[in-house]
Amino acid sequence: QDNRLLQHHLQQQRELGDDLKTRLLGQQTSYSSQQRQVIELQEKTNLLQMHHNRHLTFQQATIPFVAQISETSLLLQSTVADLAQELQQDSSSMLQSLQQFKSNVSSEIALLRKNLATTQAQLHVAGVSLYEAQEQAFCGREKEVHMQRLVTAAHGEVLHLRQHVDHLVVLQTQEQ
Repeated sequence: QDNRLLQHHLQQQRELGDDLKTRLLGQQTSYSSQQRQVIELQEKTNLLQMHHNRHLTFQQATIPFVAQISETSLLLQSTVADLAQELQQDSSSMLQSLQQFKSNVSSEIALLRKNLATTQAQLHVAGVSLYEAQEQAFCGREKEVHMQRLVTAAHGEVLHLRQHVDHLVVLQTQEQ
């Protein structure tokens, strides 16, 4: 009976041992799996650290460029502001010059219109004077033609009187 009890106890111990072995194998498998996961996580962490280090290196390398870009941007903004101010001053000056030119042109046009009106009045007076001179010339020509007729008539009269005188002379000599 003791033997049986001992065997039963041994059997329980064996089963317990087998169970422990199975559990231990399961834990070893789980541990191995966890260890692999830890190694994978370490590899991933190493990769991430490497990428992070590269990023930091790149970031540190770009700091001077970023500073230069910022400086260039400020310089460009200042230059654009200066150019805009110069352009506004130039356009304001050009606008004033254009307005002065427009005013001068308007004054010149007004003066030309006044001169044109004066010239037209002078041309009208000259036209009237020319008409009067032509009229006087026409009258003078008529007077000249009339005088020529009178002279021709006087010549005719003189010839007639001469003939008459000659006839009288002839008559007088015959009477004597």
